[in-house]
Amino acid sequence: SGVDWVALETGLGGRLDATNVVAPAASVIVSIGLDHQAILGDTIEKIAYEKAGIIKPGIPLILGSVPEPAARVIREVAAEQHSPVWAFGHEITWDAARKAVTTPEASFEGLEPSLQGLWQSHNLSLAVGALAAARFQLTSSAAKAGAANAYAPGRYEKKRWKGRTVILDGAHNADSAAALLSTLKSDLGPTARVVLLTNMLLGHDPGAFYAPFAGIADSAVIAPVEFHRRRDPAETVSVLKGLGVPAEAVGSVDEALARCLDLPGPEIPILVTGSFYLVGEVVRAMSGSE
Repeated sequence: SGVDWVALETGLGGRLDATNVVAPAASVIVSIGLDHQAILGDTIEKIAYEKAGIIKPGIPLILGSVPEPAARVIREVAAEQHSPVWAFGHEITWDAARKAVTTPEASFEGLEPSLQGLWQSHNLSLAVGALAAARFQLTSSAAKAGAANAYAPGRYEKKRWKGRTVILDGAHNADSAAALLSTLKSDLGPTARVVLLTNMLLGHDPGAFYAPFAGIADSAVIAPVEFHRRRDPAETVSVLKGLGVPAEAVGSVDEALARCLDLPGPEIPILVTGSFYLVGEVVRAMSGSE
C-alpha cells in the first residue's frame, strides 16, 4: 500500500513467529505474562526468551515494565545482540504532573492519553520512545495529536445500549484481568459491581483470568465464541461457579445480551471481556439491535 511506517504486532511469542523475518527500525516488548504456556514455556523466563527473539543486532529495544526475572533474560539477549535498551522508568519516563514523556532524544509535554486505563501513560510512553528510537521525526504537536486521538476498539471502551452501560475489554490473561479490574475500580469506584458477558478461547487459563472478577461479578452469562479455538461455554460456567460467581450458558451472543438485560438493574454495567473475538461479536450484535 506504499506506507512509510508500519507498527507490526508479533503474533505469538516472537522468536519463531512469522513476523520475525522483518528487519525493524526499533523493537518493542510492552509486557510479559504467563500466557500460551503450552507453546512458549511454563515460566516467565522461558516466555521472556521467546519474546526477546524479536531483538535484532544493533537495533534499539524499547522495554516496558516487566517482572525482574523477565527483564534479566531480555537484557541478556539485548547485550548479545549489541542492542541498546530504552526501558520504561529509566531511559524513558512519564511525568504525570507535566504529562510529559522523556526519552534519551527528546521530551514531549502536555500529552493527554485519550485511552482509558491505568496503563495508558505507560503504553503512550513506549510508543513515543519507539518513534524516537526509530529516528522518526516526531514533533511536539504530532505527539499531542497522537495521544489525544488514539483509539483502540475493545480496550476499556464504554457504550450505552438499551439503557445499560456496556464496557468492552478484550483482556484474556491473568495480567490483563488484574489491569482491567484496577481500571474498573478507578473508573466506577471501589465497590463497583458488574454483570459479566464472557467466554475465553482455548490456550488461556480461565481460572487465573476470572479470579480477580469473583469479588465484583454479581452474575455471568457465557456465550459461544465463533472461532476455531472456542471454549465450550459449559467449561467456563464450571470455572466461574467454582469461584463463587453465579453463571449460566446460552446459545448465542444475541441470547447473552438479552439475558444480561434481564439481570440486575440499569445501574450495574455489563462487562464484556475474555476475548477480543467475543468483544467483536458483541459489538456487531449491539449494532444490529439498537
